[in-house]
Amino acid sequence: DTVETGGTDLDGDGIADGAIDPVTGIPTSAGTGVSSPTDTDGNVGENLPDFLDTDSDDDGCSDANEAFGDNTADGGDGGQ
Repeated sequence: DTVETGGTDLDGDGIADGAIDPVTGIPTSAGTGVSSPTDTDGNVGENLPDFLDTDSDDDGCSDANEAFGDNTADGGDGGQ
């Protein structure tokens, strides 16, 4: 998430690099965040950002099944 929001993670540990702000607790290189969640499938009627969409590319195969390479990973689409 650090890289996606414009932050720096040179050591690849998933935590933004830099000094921790004593007030917010957020590292100085954490980035600015995402102003609007990404919706890559362009399904206007659905209007769900990818992090909420169980099939973010609208190909009929759930993201869980695609990610794990297992037809039963999501437990609900009949093996598509």
